[in-house]
Amino acid sequence: MIENNMNICGFDIVSYEEHKGAGTKIITKCCNIDCDGTTKKRYYTYIQHERLPLCESCSIIINSINTSKKRPIVAIRGFERFEFESAAEAGRQLNISRQNVYNYLKKGQKHSSGYRFEFLD
Repeated sequence: MIENNMNICGFDIVSYEEHKGAGTKIITKCCNIDCDGTTKKRYYTYIQHERLPLCESCSIIINSINTSKKRPIVAIRGFERFEFESAAEAGRQLNISRQNVYNYLKKGQKHSSGYRFEFLD
């Protein structure tokens, strides 16, 4: 099933490791057109829950692009205002998960800790 799904999505399967049902690791070509690398990963039932198959060097590039897009935010509680470089930093400093900080930024609601988060830009 996963092989069929990968072929439909245009992923090139190079080989398989030892067959372990849904836990079988599949070696695929990197999705980056200019790259000849491969990646080894377990693909479970549905590809929609998975990331694109990228080799190690390409995934480092993608991760660096994603982490460089930090947006400064402010946490407001009463008259207190704390500025942070990103939602991740705010989460670390305030002991709230990064995802919760981001979710409350998007909702515009107050977190149970009393903080309200806004983008500075």
